[in-house]
Amino acid sequence: MKKKGKFWAVILCTMLMCGCGNGFSTETPETLKEQTEAPEVQTKSEESSEPSAGQQTNSEEHVILGQEDITFFTRFIQESENYGFLLSEYDDPKDVDLDQVLYGGAGIGEAIPEEDIPIYLAAAGQERLETDCLKLPAQDIEEFVQRKLGIGFKDMSRPLEWWWYVAETDSYYHEAGDTNFTLFSCIGGVRKGDIYTLRFAPEADWREWMDDRETVLIKTGNGYRFLSNRCLTDALPFETPLDLVFASGAGAWGTGISLRPDGFFEGGYDDSDMGDDGEEYPYGTHYTCSFSGQFYDIKQVNDYTYSMMLGELCSQRVAGTQWIEDGIRYVAAEPYGLEGGKEFLLYTPKTPLEELSEEFLMWWPGRWMDDGAQETLSCYGLYNVEGEYGFFTSE
Repeated sequence: MKKKGKFWAVILCTMLMCGCGNGFSTETPETLKEQTEAPEVQTKSEESSEPSAGQQTNSEEHVILGQEDITFFTRFIQESENYGFLLSEYDDPKDVDLDQVLYGGAGIGEAIPEEDIPIYLAAAGQERLETDCLKLPAQDIEEFVQRKLGIGFKDMSRPLEWWWYVAETDSYYHEAGDTNFTLFSCIGGVRKGDIYTLRFAPEADWREWMDDRETVLIKTGNGYRFLSNRCLTDALPFETPLDLVFASGAGAWGTGISLRPDGFFEGGYDDSDMGDDGEEYPYGTHYTCSFSGQFYDIKQVNDYTYSMMLGELCSQRVAGTQWIEDGIRYVAAEPYGLEGGKEFLLYTPKTPLEELSEEFLMWWPGRWMDDGAQETLSCYGLYNVEGEYGFFTSE
């Protein structure tokens, strides 16, 4: 906690003094004034746990997945029966491309038995096998589809085009000399009840020709079912993390976040009250919060605005926790500026000022030097719509 808190304190101090030509004072405030008091919010302690599917949670609450869950879903999607569900786009399970899912056997296929070869060759009109051949009994496909998609094989909207059906054996056969295996890793996600919205990224060898995926699963009694999958061709409009700061310019308090293009972020809030001291903490009181989270449902609104929703914030310490270190009393606080927010808007530097709300611009560090000639924001801005708070880069 101490190390991370100091890291964000350095970022905040630097940006408060140098950002956007803001002219902020670095004097320590006596206390947070009314306009800078963080509203109360419930945040989740950032601790590892069992896979979160078994946790009880408010059905309206989005929970950011921790590293344990991320590792679990990476292993899950790399299993032969699962990776194929990421190779087609669908908003409804019935539209899954089963040719892609079953191409390599999906863990249920077997090499064609010797006694089936003449039967298959006759059905396919071939004299010999050209390459390896797989056999999938229709009943096995039915059970697999019901387990993975919650519907019957007959309910699928796309027929198997790469497989030969042989009525005599009630099985499907497919010749393939290679595999369509693609290695994906889970890089994050959120959970709402038993619904998981996960982001998968292709590993290095596939990265140049495949996009990230957003895949929705539901936890069931015997595993996970696939609900939807789409390719993510658009993320937030920058390539490296953005450092954004929320501050009023009065005193040294501030909240800083490092926002990644995929919507994940980490950050910290810091504020000091040198006058609030005691015998055990002669150097005053320091309010601090280290946190992480994720924005999801990222959508481009227009040429310069992106909208997104905030999942549950995860704080390293429960708000109100106190401890003394090096003569300073530390008090765990809320992630001021983010808490209480649901919808957030990201504005790019080309956003026209005339289209920005007064509630957002009141936090803009460059406003004091705006002579009316400036037409665009000139830096990135992040707006907490419900809280009416604004974060800004120093660009």
